[in-house]
Amino acid sequence: MHAAPQPRPLIDTPFVTTEVARLLDDCAQRAAALAHAPGLVFGVVVAGELVHWGSVGEPHVGANHTPNHYTVYRIASMTKSFTAAAVLLARDRGLLRLDDLVTQFVPQLSLSPATGDAEAVTVRDYEQVLWQIDQVVTDVD
Repeated sequence: MHAAPQPRPLIDTPFVTTEVARLLDDCAQRAAALAHAPGLVFGVVVAGELVHWGSVGEPHVGANHTPNHYTVYRIASMTKSFTAAAVLLARDRGLLRLDDLVTQFVPQLSLSPATGDAEAVTVRDYEQVLWQIDQVVTDVD
């Protein structure tokens, strides 16, 4: 694996001091080693701004260069977990209820129901579908 680049605070912030940046870079090194990952890139975003990033290794085996904050990785089905977490956060904040209709938030879904006798889909139904798909789908090249 290539050495991690020096800590790079991108904007002046009290959240990412040089010491914190060093700790983050060290954690990334250890995480990549424990996961036997060829490499990784991480970033710290504060108030919508990338305040620090670091990288370890290479983007894929044999790439022979260090990834950076523009490196694109294939993330497979990870977005389902983020969507589920975002929905539950919105629920916890009172922005939606799990029994609300999905069409309340995505009106385009009401344009063509799957069948004439299809029941309306709730947020809870959508979450359950995400969970079931996540249990089945694999990322195979």
